[in-house]
Amino acid sequence: FESSLVQPAVVPFEISGLRSIATDLRMSAANAFGLEFRLKPLLRELARWRLARNHAVDLDATPDAARRILGEQLWRLTRAAEERPEFRAPGTPLADVRAVIDRLERI
Repeated sequence: FESSLVQPAVVPFEISGLRSIATDLRMSAANAFGLEFRLKPLLRELARWRLARNHAVDLDATPDAARRILGEQLWRLTRAAEERPEFRAPGTPLADVRAVIDRLERI
């Protein structure tokens, strides 16, 4: 009787942190603020890790080597804007984000 009263453990329906990444992606597509302050830092951290692990290249210490490996599109999305962007300006299309993620996965 008591064993039938025991409730199974609740299994979470999403991976921890996934909601935050999904929000970053939506915000980066919506406007330049989301792109500059949400997506770019995430891509930069991922690129830094992939470059160090797979190529022994430091993103900041050897930027020319990092740029060659990353390619121009991903390189631009790992760098802070040189001029302060108009934060209500359009963000980046999700197709472009998909392309740089594919590139990042190949590094």
